[in-house]
Amino acid sequence: IITNSTHHQALKDLGKNLEIIARADDGIIEGVCDFSGGRYLLGVQFHPEKSFEKDGFSRAILGDFVKKLYEKKK
Repeated sequence: IITNSTHHQALKDLGKNLEIIARADDGIIEGVCDFSGGRYLLGVQFHPEKSFEKDGFSRAILGDFVKKLYEKKK
């Protein structure tokens, strides 16, 4: 996918249970996730809140985040 990443910093070392789920063409880590089941953790190196109106992938990320917040509130 094409993202709106404009950061000058990036991940070098991953934290416990984090897995890389996206990389840029230059190898920069653009997305990480924790699939261990103990917590909801999704990290992206771009801004889906700035592109969700035009991009289905960004909408899916934000939708999942809102869904998890709602589930936690119950």
